[in-house]
Amino acid sequence: MINPNDPPDIQVEKLQKVVKALMWRVEQNNEKGGTPYTMFQTAINLETEVQARTVALQETLEQLELTHGDLAAALKEAERSRQILLDALEVMNEGFALFADDRLVICNDRFKNLLPDVSDQIVDEMIFEDYARIVSKSVFLYRAEDQSSEDWLRFRLAQHGRQQATFILRLPDDQWIQVSDRKMPKNRVAILHTDITKMVHEQRSQGKKVLDEQARLARATIDHMSQGVCTFDAKHLLVASNSGFGDLLSLPFHMSQNGTPLKTILDYLEKNKIMNNHLLRQEFLPWMGDKITDGKLQLELHRFDGTIIDASFRKLPDGGFVVSFTDVTTERHATKALSEAKETLEQNVRERTSELMEANKELLRKTRVQKQTEQELREAKEEAEAANLSKTRFLAAASHDLLQPLNAAKLFLASLTETALEGAQIDIAEHLSQSFNSVESILDALLDLSRLDAKGAEFTITRFPISAVLEPLQAEYEQIAAKKGLELHVVASTITVISDQRYLHRIIQNLLSNAVKYTTTGKVLLGCRRRGDHVEIQVIDTGIGIAQKDQNRVFEEFLRLANDGADQGMGLGLSFVERACRQLNHNLLLDSKPGQGSLFSVKVECSQQAVAQVSSYKSEPKVVEGLEANVLAVLVENDLGTSVNSRFRLLRGGVDGFSPVPPDCFGS
Repeated sequence: MINPNDPPDIQVEKLQKVVKALMWRVEQNNEKGGTPYTMFQTAINLETEVQARTVALQETLEQLELTHGDLAAALKEAERSRQILLDALEVMNEGFALFADDRLVICNDRFKNLLPDVSDQIVDEMIFEDYARIVSKSVFLYRAEDQSSEDWLRFRLAQHGRQQATFILRLPDDQWIQVSDRKMPKNRVAILHTDITKMVHEQRSQGKKVLDEQARLARATIDHMSQGVCTFDAKHLLVASNSGFGDLLSLPFHMSQNGTPLKTILDYLEKNKIMNNHLLRQEFLPWMGDKITDGKLQLELHRFDGTIIDASFRKLPDGGFVVSFTDVTTERHATKALSEAKETLEQNVRERTSELMEANKELLRKTRVQKQTEQELREAKEEAEAANLSKTRFLAAASHDLLQPLNAAKLFLASLTETALEGAQIDIAEHLSQSFNSVESILDALLDLSRLDAKGAEFTITRFPISAVLEPLQAEYEQIAAKKGLELHVVASTITVISDQRYLHRIIQNLLSNAVKYTTTGKVLLGCRRRGDHVEIQVIDTGIGIAQKDQNRVFEEFLRLANDGADQGMGLGLSFVERACRQLNHNLLLDSKPGQGSLFSVKVECSQQAVAQVSSYKSEPKVVEGLEANVLAVLVENDLGTSVNSRFRLLRGGVDGFSPVPPDCFGS
C-alpha cells in the first residue's frame, strides 16, 4: 500500500511496482485469452488503464511536491517561532521551564544554571523525576538539618503533583528562590524560578522594626487596658504590670513597681482587708507551689467595696506566672438579674400553662356541648324531614280524597244546570261552577307539589314529540284567550324531546295559564327555539310584567304579586314550575319588564331519534260500545315524581327566531 507520508521517491517506486504487477497480470490473461483479437483488445484496454494511472501518478507526484513544500515552510516557521520563544525566555528575569507529559520541552539559561554543579545534566526531553533527583543532590541546595536528599526528592515530587504549588529554596550567599509550579491543559506543567533575595532582606529589616513597634504598642495597649495584668518570675518577684493591676487591687504606687515580692502584696491585701476572703492563700499558694498541677487557675475575688474581680493565673515555662484581673461586677449583677428574671419567667410560664390547661378543659367541655348540640340538631332535622314527609303524604292523600267529593259535587252541579233554572239561579250555578273549578285547580296544584316533595317518587322519562304538549294546550286555551279578547298564537314544532311528558305538560300549562290570566290586552305566544342539542319552550305575553326585585320571589309558594281582586289563584303554579324544572334538570329562565310583558322559557334536551306522532287532545273521542247512556266513566291515576338535581337560574334573553313578537312586547 502507498503511504502518503512516505517521501516522493519511495511512493514513485511503489507505484512502479504496482504498474509492473498489473502488466504481468494482463500478460498472463492475454496468454490465456486464446485469440489474436482478444489479445489486441486487451492491449488497448491495458494502454488506456496505463495512461489513466500515469496521469493519476503524475497528479499525485505534483501534489506530493506541493505538500513537501508546505511542510518545509511549516518546519521553517516552527523553528523560527521556537527561536523567538527562546529569545523571549532568555530576556526574562526569572528561570522558566515547560514540561509536557513529564518531559522537559523547553527552558531558559536562568532555569538551567540555578545550581551550577548540575546545570550540565539538565537537558531537553529529560523526565521530571530525573530532574528533581539531580537537583536534590546538588551541593548548592540548603536542606533542613534532619532532611536527606531522598526526603527533599519526595517533597519535590509531592509539590509537582499538586494543581498549584509554591515553595522557597535557600541557596548560598543568603540567596532565596521562590519555585512556582502551575499545571496547564494537556498534561503540561510550567515551572518558574523567581529571585526573592532582596524581598527577604527587606522583610528581615522590616521585621525588626515591626517587633520593636509591636513591643511598644503592646506596652501601650496593656497600660490602657481596663484589666489588670502582671507577671512574676520564678522567684515570685513582680516583673511587669500595668496601671489596672494596682487600681483593681487598691495597691499603693510603690507596691506596683517591678521587683516587689509577691508575699509583700499578699500581706498588704490581708492586713488592710481589701479582699473579704482568703482564696488567695487557700487556693492560690498551693497551686503556685505544686509543679504537678495544671498550669491554669481561676478565682473569683470579692473586694471590700463589693467589687467582684475575676483572677486568671497561668504558669510560665521559666517557673513564673502571669495574672490578669478583670472587674466582672456588672456581669455578675446582670447574671443575677437574669437569673431572677428567669425564675419570674418560669413562674409566669407555669401560671400561663395552668391557665391554658384550664382553657383547654373549658374548650373540651364546649366541644362536647357543641357535639351534643349538633347531634340534637341532626335529630331535629331528621324529625323535621320526617314531619315534612308526613305532611307531604298527608297533603297528597287529603288532596286526592278531596277531589272525589269535589268531582261528585261538580257532577251534581252539571245535572242541576241542565234543569230549568231562573236567571238568578243560573248566575248562582255559574258562580258555584267557577268556585268548584278554582278549588279543583288548587287541589291539583297541591297534589302536584306533594308529588314533587315526596321521596322515592320516579319520573317517567321518555322521548316524545313536543307537539304532544303544544297542541292540547292550544286547544285548551284558545277559547279562554278569545273570551278575554286576547290573541293566542302557538307555533307548531316537530322536535322530539326527552322528559316526563305529564310533568312537562303541567309546567307549560301553568306558564300558559299565568300568561293568559295576567294579560288584559295584546297577545300570548307559545313556541320552541333550538339551542344546540336543547330546545327552549318559550311563553311570551304582553301582560302586566314583573319588576326586577320580584323576579326571584314569584317562584315562592302562595305568593301573588298582582292583587286586583280578580280570581288569580293561590300562587302555587310557578312554585310547581320551579320545583318540577329543578328535579327534571330543565333550566328555567325569566325575563320581564313591568307594563311590557314577560318571557318564561324552559330548556329541555332534544332527541335525535324521531318518534311516532301521538294523537292530539283535539281529536274526537271514540264511542265505547257497551256503555249505556248517562253513564260516567272516570279514570283516576296516582303518579308520584322523584327529585332530580338541577338548578334554577334567571337569564335575560331575546325572543327572536320564531313567530313575530309584538313590537310593544318588551320595548327596546
